[in-house]
Amino acid sequence: MNVYSQQSCVHCQRQKAFLERQGIAFTEKDINQSKENRDEFLALKGRGTPLTVVKDGEKVITTITGFNQQQLVQILEM
Repeated sequence: MNVYSQQSCVHCQRQKAFLERQGIAFTEKDINQSKENRDEFLALKGRGTPLTVVKDGEKVITTITGFNQQQLVQILEM
């Protein structure tokens, strides 16, 4: 699971804290810290952060824009 974020984003901080409390591993990709991260975010049609991307190998299963705890729980239960 990749989480595209920004350091100043309150919702990003809340989501990362939630995932950490749940013991869920994720890779944070700050879109302001790396051109590569920003390019990936834009290629995924990202419009806001956090943008959570769940993949199976290289195939994108789903994306979630914003901190949506209910959707995250549903994905984690899969």
